[in-house]
Amino acid sequence: MKVIIINGFGNVGKDFFISKVQEKIENIYNISTIDPIKESCKVLGIEINKNNTKDREMLHLYKKWWVENFNGSFNYIVGKVEEIREENQDAIIFLHSREISEITMFKSLFDAKTLLIKEVNKESNECDQLKNQIKDYDYDIIIENDFNNLTGLDKEVERFVALL
Repeated sequence: MKVIIINGFGNVGKDFFISKVQEKIENIYNISTIDPIKESCKVLGIEINKNNTKDREMLHLYKKWWVENFNGSFNYIVGKVEEIREENQDAIIFLHSREISEITMFKSLFDAKTLLIKEVNKESNECDQLKNQIKDYDYDIIIENDFNNLTGLDKEVERFVALL
């Protein structure tokens, strides 16, 4: 099993990149530290617009409260990774995480690699706290997203798959 901690500004193409990797290799899983927060919002009838800065900030604050009071991200991710490991020893797990403290902890715990998807010439709609969290980390792998150029994307996917 391999864990890849993936990060990048919102709507930069992280899931699209993962879908392209999935076309090349099997056993891909895609999980995020924010999944339980988004799910609880749905249960509560709260509609989240991922393109809205205020909604993204609310998710960030809600997750921060969940982590500080219940160790939420850690418990959720450890449980999910264990569940996946039991199901598939050859799994490659893409783990979306934003906060540097979490990235550092999960990198050590799972002997993971870190991956930043960075879009060329695009402004972020992240709240300021998340902008700094995303930028201020030394990632193992950086993919510069010019996904309008699909040939370039295919080359980046091939390069990434070779690193696995």
